[in-house]
Amino acid sequence: MKRKAIIAGILAVLLILCALPFAAAQTRGDADGDGKVTAADARLILRAAVGLEEIKAGSATYTACDLDSDGKLTAADARTALRIAVGLETIPDRTLPIEPITDPFTPITDPSDPIPVPVPIDPKPQPVTDDVPGRVASLSEAAYVVNMNTMKFHSPRCSSVAKITDKNKAYSAADRSALVAAGYSPCGICKP
Repeated sequence: MKRKAIIAGILAVLLILCALPFAAAQTRGDADGDGKVTAADARLILRAAVGLEEIKAGSATYTACDLDSDGKLTAADARTALRIAVGLETIPDRTLPIEPITDPFTPITDPSDPIPVPVPIDPKPQPVTDDVPGRVASLSEAAYVVNMNTMKFHSPRCSSVAKITDKNKAYSAADRSALVAAGYSPCGICKP
C-alpha cells in the first residue's frame, strides 16, 4: 500500500512537471514563436521596427529578432528574416531561450511614443472653398463651366463639358483669376 502511494506521488509530480511550461529555444528570426522563420515573422519584425507592433526590448524574442545584433529592430532585420524565410540565407545555429508569448500583436498604446500613421492620399483634389466663385444658375449666363470633382474649369463649348455629371457641374460668371484663386485650374483641352 505504501509503495502504491509513493508511485502515485511520483507520477503526480511527473504529470505536473510535464504540464508546466518550460524554457524552450527560439530560432533566430522567429518573431511569433512557432519554431519557423516565415514571411509573417519578417512582417512582424518590420511592424515592430516602425512602431506599429511591440516586441519588448531586452526580451528573448527581441534578441531573436535582432538578426544583425545591433541592439535594435530595423528594416534590415526584417529583410534578413524574409531572406531566411524564402531560403536565400540560412538561420544562424545559435538558439536563444524564450519567454512565453502571450500576444505578439499588441499595439503600442502609449500616446507619447512616436507612431507613424499612414495618411491616405486622396487622388481627387477637393475644392478650396464651399462654393464656386460667381456661381450662376444657367449656362447662358456662364463664362465658365466648373467641374467640382476634378477642380477644373472649362469654356462652355469645351468637349469635356458633356462628360461632367450634373452633381459635379456648376456654372460660373466669375473671371478666370477668381477661379484660379479659389483653387480651380483651367482645362488642358479648351485652355480657357
